[in-house]
Amino acid sequence: MKHPYIFLTCLLLLLTSCAVSYDSIKIQPYQNINLKVSEPSDICPNPVKSGHFFIASDDGYLAEINRKGEVTRTKELEIYDAEAVYANEEHVYVVDEFSRSITQLNHDLEVIRTITIPYGGGRNRSYEAFTYNPVKDKFLLFTEKDPIYLFELTTDLKIHNEIKMGKIARDISAATYYQDHLYLLSDEDKLIFKMNPSTYEILQTWYVPVINPEGLAFDENGHVLIVSDDREKLYFFNPLED
Repeated sequence: MKHPYIFLTCLLLLLTSCAVSYDSIKIQPYQNINLKVSEPSDICPNPVKSGHFFIASDDGYLAEINRKGEVTRTKELEIYDAEAVYANEEHVYVVDEFSRSITQLNHDLEVIRTITIPYGGGRNRSYEAFTYNPVKDKFLLFTEKDPIYLFELTTDLKIHNEIKMGKIARDISAATYYQDHLYLLSDEDKLIFKMNPSTYEILQTWYVPVINPEGLAFDENGHVLIVSDDREKLYFFNPLED
C-alpha cells in the first residue's frame, strides 16, 4: 500500500464518525394506518382531548387527528419546515427547523407568539425534536445531527443550558417524556432511546422496523405511536418492556 498513513487516518475518521452500537430489543407494529397529513414529522397527544393527537407537517402546518387517523383540524402556519410538536394543557408548540423558531399557540390554534432561537448549523441540521422535562422544569430542544445538541430552555423559552450529546446516534428525530423517563427517536438508526431525565444516561434501546420514523408519542395506555414521514403512515406498537 503506497499511502498507509492516509489509509489509517481515513479509517480512524470513519470509526469515530459512527454512532455507538446498542444491544437493542426489536419490536414490531401491530397496526398501521394511512395519514392524510403530508410529510408528517412529529406527533404528540392532545392533553385536553383524549384520543386526539397533534402532528407537525414538513409543509408548514399543524394537524390534529383522532386515533383512526382522521384529520379533525388543521392550522396553516407562517413557517417552512415544521419538525417537532409538543402540547400541554395550555399551549401547543411547533418547531420550525428552517427559521430556528418555536411557534406557541393556544388550544383554539391561535398563534400567541413566535420565538427565534439562533443556531449556526446547516439548514437541514437544525432543530428537530422538542418536549418538556418535568424533572428539571425545562423544555428540551434537540438539533438533528452534525452534531447533536440538547438545549435546555426555561419555561419562557430562553436557553438555560447547552449540552453536546456526542455520538449517541446518527441523528435525533423526536423526543417525548412519558412515565418518569425521557424517550428519543433516531430516524437513521431506527432506534428508540429510554433515558434518565436527570442525567440523560441511556437506559434501554428498541429497534423499530419503520421506514423514516420521524415522530414518537405514547397514548394513555402506554402504546407507542410512530409516524413515518416518507410513508405518511402512523404505526402502533405495544407498550415497551425492558
